[in-house]
Amino acid sequence: MKQIFQTLVGGIVGFFGMYFALSLDFTSDFSIFGLELTLFITGIAVLLLVFSMVTIQRVKRKAKLQLRGEEEDELDSKQYKSYSDITLGSVVAMVLSVVATAIAVITEQPIWVVVAAGATLIGAIVISIIIPGLIKLIYPERDLPKPGEKDYAKKLLAVSDEGERHVMLEGLYRTHNTMNLALFIALLLLMIYSVSTGVSQLFAIFVVALILIIANVQYTFSIRNKI
Repeated sequence: MKQIFQTLVGGIVGFFGMYFALSLDFTSDFSIFGLELTLFITGIAVLLLVFSMVTIQRVKRKAKLQLRGEEEDELDSKQYKSYSDITLGSVVAMVLSVVATAIAVITEQPIWVVVAAGATLIGAIVISIIIPGLIKLIYPERDLPKPGEKDYAKKLLAVSDEGERHVMLEGLYRTHNTMNLALFIALLLLMIYSVSTGVSQLFAIFVVALILIIANVQYTFSIRNKI
């Protein structure tokens, strides 16, 4: 009974949400504020890159400390959290840099704006290349595989203990579910945008749909082949 009620509520909310979205005006000209938007997004990306670089230096500095017992365990925990923060910061910075570069190019901004956004993207790529090497600094005593090795994911799971594998697999499963929902919503938004503006987004719809299908096929076959 509860499930039926939730389904009805979801259907009603979805109907009115779709009606409201279709009534919005999506025909605004982004080129009017393209410069400000590009600089704003690039600025956020730069701040994230600065944060990542500062955190990288802090991780390297703490890796030289010689600690024992509980202090060593506490340091390992802080180092791993810092590593996670660096990874997240660089990934978000890279995505924002791509968005800023795309806006700058599409809205035909001055060349210096395009160069600034592109330089930020290059910086994000460089940091993403540096990041995997930090694991060796955090856990020098462990025989961890190199990021460029064949079957890196399998080897990393093999050298991880039960608790680490549980954390990684739980995170990956949640990410898989979130991506499924996000991509499906993206399909709906692209459809709404196409209907509202008359500008065809079929190419983007096909790309998102293909990614969604490939991701689910890969996930399903990787699971069913293990059972």
